[in-house]
Amino acid sequence: MALRELGGSAGTQDVYDKIIELYEVSEEELSQKHRSGISVIINDIDWAKNYLGYEGFLDSNSPRGIWTLSKLGEGLSSLTNQLSLQNEIFNDLIEKITELNEEIKKDDSLGEGFQIGHSYFCGQNQISCTDEWMKSVVYFDIIPLLREYWFDDKETVQRWKNNLSGVFNDE
Repeated sequence: MALRELGGSAGTQDVYDKIIELYEVSEEELSQKHRSGISVIINDIDWAKNYLGYEGFLDSNSPRGIWTLSKLGEGLSSLTNQLSLQNEIFNDLIEKITELNEEIKKDDSLGEGFQIGHSYFCGQNQISCTDEWMKSVVYFDIIPLLREYWFDDKETVQRWKNNLSGVFNDE
């Protein structure tokens, strides 16, 4: 979406700025750094760029430091708009995972290193990221992990199971 709004091609900093603007990233979020010193948000954007490239949505021949939509990326405008409406569940799930990560980060026995990472949601494109696939990630990956994290706190596990499964409107 950001790159389309920038005319299909833009420099890295322009893309960062547009994404930060579109997603209303706060100064607090921008100030979060990895141990290496790189911004967590910028690192996530860079990873997203890699995956867009792997999926063929970015032109692999564009000059270094320039993001350019490929023909495939340009052609997906209407499909992306349609799928973004269908992916409200995905957005709700990510919001819940963000809330969960805040609780994990504040937990003295866990902390920042135990947060649920983006890798659970990698390897899928917008078409294959179905409700059933997301349910399987929640029920077979994330909830069992929470049972390990809070093995002595069944109420917290149940609360997060309810919160996460609640986005699917089937329980």
